[in-house]
Amino acid sequence: MTRRQVLCSLLLVSLASLLVGCAGDNRSFNSLQIAPGTASLTAPDSTVQFTATAIYNQGVQVGFPKNVTQQVKWTSSDPTVATVSNSGLATAVNFGVTTISAIMQVPGGQAIATAELDVE
Repeated sequence: MTRRQVLCSLLLVSLASLLVGCAGDNRSFNSLQIAPGTASLTAPDSTVQFTATAIYNQGVQVGFPKNVTQQVKWTSSDPTVATVSNSGLATAVNFGVTTISAIMQVPGGQAIATAELDVE
């Protein structure tokens, strides 16, 4: 084989491997994160936006983030302190501390991430 034929063969094998790798999503769920991890509001009716990010593994590589803010279920542990909308927007109701949770269905159950919200 000539050098050109070898290079062409290697190129074809590389492209085939790339196409096979793209044929399916082989990412697996790793963790769920909320930002900000803690937040403070200074008065009732003030708001803070929480975001949820799912982290996926691909093979042995970790760290493929995906914004899942709209796909998780948002809850407040104490709705008398703050409520949270389906989009992660928390609104202060009264003074106190509550835990904001994002819940996501994943293979094998649920992933839950939490953040603390202090209404001062």
